[in-house]
Amino acid sequence: MSAATEATSLESVFISRPCNTNGLWELTNKRPCSLSGVELNGNKLVKLFYLDESGISKHEAVLVVAGVAINADDQWMEVEQYIDQLISQHVPQENRDGFSFHATDLFHGSGEVFDRNKYPLDQSHRILKKILEIPSRFRLPVVFGYLRKRQVPPSATKRFRRAENSKNHAMVYALCALAAERFMKDRTPFGEITMLVAENNTETQRFVKEMHGVLKGQNAHAMSMHGMFESLSDQYVGLLPITKIKDTVHFVEKKDAVLLQIADACALIIRYAIEEKQGGQPFVNALSVSNPGVFKVDPDTGGFMVLDFVDKPVA
Repeated sequence: MSAATEATSLESVFISRPCNTNGLWELTNKRPCSLSGVELNGNKLVKLFYLDESGISKHEAVLVVAGVAINADDQWMEVEQYIDQLISQHVPQENRDGFSFHATDLFHGSGEVFDRNKYPLDQSHRILKKILEIPSRFRLPVVFGYLRKRQVPPSATKRFRRAENSKNHAMVYALCALAAERFMKDRTPFGEITMLVAENNTETQRFVKEMHGVLKGQNAHAMSMHGMFESLSDQYVGLLPITKIKDTVHFVEKKDAVLLQIADACALIIRYAIEEKQGGQPFVNALSVSNPGVFKVDPDTGGFMVLDFVDKPVA
C-alpha cells in the first residue's frame, strides 16, 4: 500500500488588498444546497468526512484540521469494530464504558488511563501507531488544511487575540473543506456528494459557522475576516464555489464517532510532521506508510493536501 498525494499552498494567507466581489456567485434558495450556498453537483451521499483539529493552543505555531473519509455503506462497521477491539485489548474494563482515544494522551503518556506512571509509554505509543495505520489499512482518504499562525504582538488586546484566533480557525477549516472538495471532484464517481462531521462543542461550532461564511463569500466585505475570501478565491480557482459538500455540518460527540478519534490522531501527527517535532517520526511513518516526505509542505504559510491510499503497482 502506498500513499498518493496532492498538495497546494497559499501564496499569501491573508491578502490585504480590497476584495473584488464582482465574481461572487448567486446563492440558491433550493435545499439541500452546498457549503457555498449553490446547488449541489450530485445527489448520492456516500462518503462522510470526519474533521478534527490540532494546534489550538496559543503556544503552538501551526494549526491543522484533518478530515478522514469513510464510505458509510461498506466501511463503517469494520472500522468501528477495529477500534472497539483496540479498546478491549488495551483499556482496563472499568474505563471502557464511553471511552474514546485521545492522541495527545497516547503520545505523551497522560490522561486517566494512559498516565505513564501507571501505563507503559511504549504500549501507549503502539496503540497510537495502530490508530494511525487505520487510514491505509482500510483505504480511508485523509485530507487536511494547515496554517502557520501569525505572531500576535504581546501588547495585543484580548479582543484582537480572539479575532485573530477566529480568523485562523475559519481559514484552516475552509482549507480542509477545499481539500475534501478536491477529492470529491477528482477521485469519486459522478453524482457522489459528501457531508462534513465535526465534534459537538461550542468552539468547533463557532469556527465551522465562520468557515461557512467564508466559503459562501458572505464575509467578503467584513473587516473581521479581511482578505480571507480573496485569498481562497484567487488561489483555488475551480474549487469555489463548493458543489460537492452538503451545506449542513453534522456535530457528534467524539465518544460516539470512532472516525473523530482517527481524525484527532491524524491532525496531531500531521502537525508534528509539519513542525518536524522531535520524537514524531515513528508516528509520521505509521500514518504515511513509511513515506514521510508526503508531508513536506511550506511551513511558513498554509495550504491543503489530499492523501489517498492505493495499492502499489505490480512490477
